[in-house]
Amino acid sequence: MKFKRKIAKLEDVPEAYRGQYQAEGEAFTLKDEFEIATAAEVDVTGLTNNRDTLLRENKALKEKFGDLDPAAARAAIAEVERLKGTQKTEGDRLARIEQELEAEKGRRTEADLRANKQLIKAEGQAAIIAAKGNPVLLMPFVEQRSAVIEGTLTVLQEDGKTPALDKDGRPQTLAGLISDFKSRQEYAGAFAASEAGGSGAPVGGSAPKLPPGYVASTDAAGMGANLEKIASGEVTVQGPTPA
Repeated sequence: MKFKRKIAKLEDVPEAYRGQYQAEGEAFTLKDEFEIATAAEVDVTGLTNNRDTLLRENKALKEKFGDLDPAAARAAIAEVERLKGTQKTEGDRLARIEQELEAEKGRRTEADLRANKQLIKAEGQAAIIAAKGNPVLLMPFVEQRSAVIEGTLTVLQEDGKTPALDKDGRPQTLAGLISDFKSRQEYAGAFAASEAGGSGAPVGGSAPKLPPGYVASTDAAGMGANLEKIASGEVTVQGPTPA
């Protein structure tokens, strides 16, 4: 680069060299002596290192992506990294959704079980009371022989698994199950005594006197008058006293 010995304005030379001029009247002249750094004196270590880094990076990109433009290769790598992050985030989100669905499924299953138990209890007590039976004594047997299948209360056989049928081959009802209990000797104490004696007490005798909150299983009138309290547990049915 050539420098004029005399210039009118400093702006006429690059800013880096304006210090080599000195004012002379209304103009500027070059100083008698000044130094200009040579290429060997300029510290280019940073530039050299940066250049070497770029060359190595470009070489690696070329080996990996062939003739693909280095800029395009960098963009491709950045997109792959972004997708990896997205996939991880999406995977976490799906895992959380699956956990929530499992939890909700469990809650619904528990709610269905509770609802089914309530249905069996309500229908069973109603059938037992209608047959003048003791719900406290009979409900455990009704629960063993009942299930809700596809939303329908179903009476089961004694194995507790297979749906029971009546003598006509139709699904047995709770009323039919209670009637079957009533006809069997092992359940006789869970039903009010026959009214054949007129007052509901056994023929030739009277109902035994019991403390408040109790009623004799042989006291048909007492059983009939306290069916709701028996069902709720307020009144306890007392079986026959052994001889």
